[in-house]
Amino acid sequence: MTSDACAYLIDTNVLIYSYDRADPFKQTRAIEVLETARHRSALTVQVLGEFYVNVTRKPLEPLPPDMARQSVLHFARSWRVLDLTSLMVREALRGVERHKLSYWDSLLWGSAMLAGVPFIITEDQQDRRLVEDVRYINPFLPDFDPASLSY
Repeated sequence: MTSDACAYLIDTNVLIYSYDRADPFKQTRAIEVLETARHRSALTVQVLGEFYVNVTRKPLEPLPPDMARQSVLHFARSWRVLDLTSLMVREALRGVERHKLSYWDSLLWGSAMLAGVPFIITEDQQDRRLVEDVRYINPFLPDFDPASLSY
């Protein structure tokens, strides 16, 4: 996968908000982001696992495990999914040491670095933060336009 084929990695929080009715603004925005960026984006195995664990526990109305499983399978079939490799783990450890990212955030960053994906869509980092060759985009800021993901 090259950067021209995949511009964005989607973080777990975007997937979770698309199912969580507790915050209608974030749910709507997450759905818009997923629909707009889908053909230029990827998920990681890590994100799919985190999604399953979190939607069956955290939202006000957790998904039943079978529904969460079906959602994960749907994402796995309809999105590009980056597999976890030992090289990604090593890159994540470098991100923890050099950039002081949490291990899980660093694993996503390392996946983007190694796959040549220039943007991570997440609310977990400062908007527009650049860490080496990867820039973070927070889609939940009021002035963010989901249509910007289509070019």
